[in-house]
Amino acid sequence: MRFLWSVKAGIYDRARSLPGLKKILIKEKRHLSELLPESAGQLKTIVDLGTGTGSSLDVFPGGVPVVAVDRSIAMLRQAVKRNPDLAAIVADIQTLPFKNSSVPFCTCVGVSEYIPERVSLLAEIHRVLEPSGYLLFTAAPRSFPNVLRLILGHRLTLYPAQPWRNLVEKSGFRLVDGRRSLLQIQLLIKKINKTQ
Repeated sequence: MRFLWSVKAGIYDRARSLPGLKKILIKEKRHLSELLPESAGQLKTIVDLGTGTGSSLDVFPGGVPVVAVDRSIAMLRQAVKRNPDLAAIVADIQTLPFKNSSVPFCTCVGVSEYIPERVSLLAEIHRVLEPSGYLLFTAAPRSFPNVLRLILGHRLTLYPAQPWRNLVEKSGFRLVDGRRSLLQIQLLIKKINKTQ
């Protein structure tokens, strides 16, 4: 799978700039911007999980340091070209190289559909988030366009939207707000402590 993303790195942005897909992606980015908490501009750091080529990083407030995490070196190279100030880490987002409760704000955009182990993904993100930390998260629900992606050869794991919301709450998070576009649900969720 890592090899496949390395091959895709060179054409990924061009494919996403096709007119129909570009319009969908612009709407998704607008939703992500709307979901950013008002305190996002005061953050110390944003950790972006599954950064890819960095095409979603422009939704973050300027001046906030971003740490990009991805398994593909080729994808991260593209992201650093696009964002020279980016700190890049090659790692698997299911075993993050961060201490417990050390990350104030995580994003996981356009990634979860490629990871079948959704419970362990949310558990790992919960582990590294600070108490009351935020996660900006997307998931690809079952829908005709996403089933079409499967037919075209994408290896996706699709779940209905509502089970994602339920899983978020069972995983130690509180759903703050959400949006839906043609290909994704976008969720802002907050880590909750056991006593909350």
